[in-house]
Amino acid sequence: MPASYALHYGRQATPLCHVNPDDKYPSMYRIHWPNGSVSDMVNLTRAKDAAVHLAIAKDGSLNWHSLRWDRPERAQEAPPID
Repeated sequence: MPASYALHYGRQATPLCHVNPDDKYPSMYRIHWPNGSVSDMVNLTRAKDAAVHLAIAKDGSLNWHSLRWDRPERAQEAPPID
């Protein structure tokens, strides 16, 4: 199954949005915003690019260098650090 991604700003625990694969077309993605709105289907590259640009446009004080993508399911797969 294709991966989901979460866009974070700095060290914030709460993501600005999620980019998830579409239910019917797994090679296509949608941006899911905290207010419940969902974007049209696009490929992964366009979805991630649009999410960054829309997040910066929404809050003009964001520095794009501090934005980071996280794959939440990877945190559970990672082995513990000794």
